[in-house]
Amino acid sequence: AAVEGTLAVAREARRDIERRAYLELANDPDLSVLCIRRIGWSGDDYKRWSARLVADGLALVTPTEVDGEIMTRICVVNPRTTAADIGAILDTMA
Repeated sequence: AAVEGTLAVAREARRDIERRAYLELANDPDLSVLCIRRIGWSGDDYKRWSARLVADGLALVTPTEVDGEIMTRICVVNPRTTAADIGAILDTMA
């Protein structure tokens, strides 16, 4: 049930990402890993954003590299994570 729950949250997060004009999904997630590109951001933008999330106590989401490009990655592994939690993180990228 816990695994199915995280997969459902990841599917909902994918739909949320696809609805946001400022974000692009950089992978075709099979499980719960979502690689996210914020249009117009540099590697430094991701670093500042990540540090702000930690300082605010919202989340620990760090930059990652996919095919030589810096972006971010969210991996839903905690069964208590909700789609609203992911949405709150995505809101901070607007």
